[in-house]
Amino acid sequence: MASDIKDGETIFRNVCAGCHVKGGSVVLKGSKSLKLSDLEKRGIADVNSITKIANDGIGFMKGYKNKLNDDEDKVLAQWIIQNAEKGWE
Repeated sequence: MASDIKDGETIFRNVCAGCHVKGGSVVLKGSKSLKLSDLEKRGIADVNSITKIANDGIGFMKGYKNKLNDDEDKVLAQWIIQNAEKGWE
């Protein structure tokens, strides 16, 4: 699992961090944060929901299914949930 966490961090840095900076905050106004409370309010604080959003997009966010290989979407989603639960330390 430790390698998955590192891979999740690398995927996040390469695909997501342009808009979702450290702490799950967002750069673009109108975009949503990845803080646990925000994920819970929107009913997407689970791996399956984050995986679907990573692939298909939501709101202003486009999907990244063409950039995510094999199970990278699930690895990324697990990493996001784990960090949201830790408060993005």
